[in-house]
Amino acid sequence: MARRPCRAIASSWKAFVNAWKSIFAPVNKAILGPIKIFFSPVTDFFNAHKRKIVLYSCLTAAILAFLLNLIVTIIVSLRFNEAEVQRPTYVANPSLFKGDCAYASKLIIGLHAAINAISTILLACSNLCMQILLAPTRGEINDAHEEKRYLDVGIPSMRNFRYADWTRKVAWLLLAVSSLPLHLLYNSAVYVTKPANEISMFIVTPDFPDWRSARVNVDKAYDAFEWRKAQKLTGLEVSHKKHRKLITQRIDGDRIFGFNGGQCGTNNCDTVKDRLRRNIYTRNVSALDCLTTYSDPFRNGSDIIFIADYDYLSESMTTAANASNTLLFSKYVRMQTTFGFWADYDWLCGGTNSFDCRRPALWKANPQIIKEWNIFGWRIQRCLYSETQLRRKCAVRFSRPIMIAVCVANFCKVLGIAYSVFRYAKSTGDDAPLITIGDALASFLSTKDMTTEGLALVDKETFRRDKSVWEAKQPRPWHANTRTWFASAPLRRWLWSFVPFVMVVAAGSGFIGNALHIIESRAGSSSYFKSMSFGKVDQAGFAVLGMDSNVADPDKKSLALYSFAFFANIWQLLLSLVYMMYNALLTYLCVEAEWQSYATKKKALRVTSPKNEQRSTYFVSLPARYVLPLLASFTAMHITLSQGLFVTVVETYAIGGDLSSGMPFLVQNGIALIITVAIGMGISLILLIAGFQKHKGYMPLGATCSAVLSAACHPPAGDSEATISQIQWGVISPHDWQPSALKEKQPVIAREMILLDANHVRSSRSALDVPPSPAEGTISSESPETEDAEVILGLKADGHCCFTTHEVLLPEADKLYI
Repeated sequence: MARRPCRAIASSWKAFVNAWKSIFAPVNKAILGPIKIFFSPVTDFFNAHKRKIVLYSCLTAAILAFLLNLIVTIIVSLRFNEAEVQRPTYVANPSLFKGDCAYASKLIIGLHAAINAISTILLACSNLCMQILLAPTRGEINDAHEEKRYLDVGIPSMRNFRYADWTRKVAWLLLAVSSLPLHLLYNSAVYVTKPANEISMFIVTPDFPDWRSARVNVDKAYDAFEWRKAQKLTGLEVSHKKHRKLITQRIDGDRIFGFNGGQCGTNNCDTVKDRLRRNIYTRNVSALDCLTTYSDPFRNGSDIIFIADYDYLSESMTTAANASNTLLFSKYVRMQTTFGFWADYDWLCGGTNSFDCRRPALWKANPQIIKEWNIFGWRIQRCLYSETQLRRKCAVRFSRPIMIAVCVANFCKVLGIAYSVFRYAKSTGDDAPLITIGDALASFLSTKDMTTEGLALVDKETFRRDKSVWEAKQPRPWHANTRTWFASAPLRRWLWSFVPFVMVVAAGSGFIGNALHIIESRAGSSSYFKSMSFGKVDQAGFAVLGMDSNVADPDKKSLALYSFAFFANIWQLLLSLVYMMYNALLTYLCVEAEWQSYATKKKALRVTSPKNEQRSTYFVSLPARYVLPLLASFTAMHITLSQGLFVTVVETYAIGGDLSSGMPFLVQNGIALIITVAIGMGISLILLIAGFQKHKGYMPLGATCSAVLSAACHPPAGDSEATISQIQWGVISPHDWQPSALKEKQPVIAREMILLDANHVRSSRSALDVPPSPAEGTISSESPETEDAEVILGLKADGHCCFTTHEVLLPEADKLYI
């Protein structure tokens, strides 16, 4: 009863579609008809030369990609101004663009999209050529069958490698090896840099800004802080925990902050006083605005003076307690300290505050939370700071060593693809590759392979498991089992296809979990995850993989940069492997589906070079309706992965606005990683759902097995049009087929055959000039043997299964066929 509404809905929908088609049928005929006629010569030419067009398109794409990479590398290298980078502490790479940060963010996403589109196209072209290079020739199949081995047809396969000639092996290896640098490095050939300002911080009393009368003694301030940092105050514990406890602890228990009087210039802090005199500290803001500004490491704020009005340690106003010295603290804050990445904003809050400094959203919503904000126990009243505008200091940089490696790999791709194209164009006869099962069937139907005669119902798994089956040429029972697409490919292929994907999903899930954990510890709440937009460089997603990237040695910085690039892109390589495995699995399923369809109705063979009624091929063995969505999906996954795990360099600027240093980071973006995993899960789910489809045919499983294909190509005598006409697989009468043993061997073999009736016996004997034996002459038409099927080599057969242009019957369950 539950199915009736569904059927009613389906019927209504079909009626609606048919009505709509009938309404627009005249319009389609009137408009589209002339267009189809006009372009028919073009479509006919394309259908006749589809594979050559695809192969030459692949070669063209590889050449264009190589020229593009080479030209860009040369131009950027020539335009690179060595004076652009003067500091030895910076990772020196030329810039493709330098300017607006918003545009740089969009540009890097666009460049990564283009890079991944190019690399995916090269991967698809390379995969196609690798499959063609290992496609067996008829001669190689004959050699393998003589050794009682089979080769794979229509799918990517390493089984055929040993039978390929050395030039094809070299070309195949060249295409395979050249994929490594492309997928390991290409995405990191360009990367975005993020600017940040260096900070010299000073904590002073309210009298200090009056630089004319302010009394400063750096040495006394140093001595006072050395005593102060060992004292204890109550505040949130200094840890990476999500929830921190309120405890009493030392002011600088971790000894992170040391007093650095060098920022003052002299013992009287003349450097800072001079900056005050010249009005360098242009911003005078409240404590709330100050904390909000400096909680962002990519702010415009640079050097800062914190004005403290109260001392919680002495419980007195700072002016009274420090009348003889208005300087309380001085420090140059290293870049990594300003990032919550390492110190969780300890330089702003430390362990003397009762609110969590990692959650700016809380104090922005309720400023009362920070009314007692202090640094080292000195309550901050307001701040003076200078600004260095960073909005136009972003850059998209270009790694020459990586691009040189990419160009070399790309050139290898061109060589491998070019060899494949021209080798394919010149191959004829037994040297022509049998790329599709149609090519193989046409070859076996035109020239029979006697090694597989009498093995029509043997499937691929039996050929693989039992070599003795090649000699056991006997009738076999046919079993009417309904088989799904899952059965098309062996279990090991399903496992090999999904193991790399499981690794990618596990890694992606691990990165997502790690990103959430880091966000909780750095931002205080996983809800910050929502604010991390796609591909955004956010310090909450920074990682260094244990590398010491904050060093002055440029070689160590370069090592860190390329290590991060390798780590980020090894997952791109694994994703490419998943594409190749999924492509191979889907090809396997589609080849089997095509094979089984020959048992349902008469069809012409789908071959590389069609003749007469033969059909042209699509993309090797995959129709466009599978190829294009698969390519589009994996291109999207490569793009999202490139924005989920990537390299960036934080460039720091001194107070004057000059580039000071640079520090590479690995960035994790959880949003992009989630999208990547979701797309992959969707593809895998669709592939698994497809596995539940049932085959319409009932042929032996193993369409990719050369022995299975060959065994089905023993048509009845006189069926010479099978290769160019419409054919079907099924059962023909044993009277219509004679094994080669009967036609080619000695007459004694004929004596071992018992036929259905005496007339057929006598006609067969006379055709072979073999006199009947006395026993055979006494067989009467009423003999019980006349009611049985033909018996070959002493064994009974109810029919012969093969491809033929004749009418065929369906096999019957448990009957014997040969």
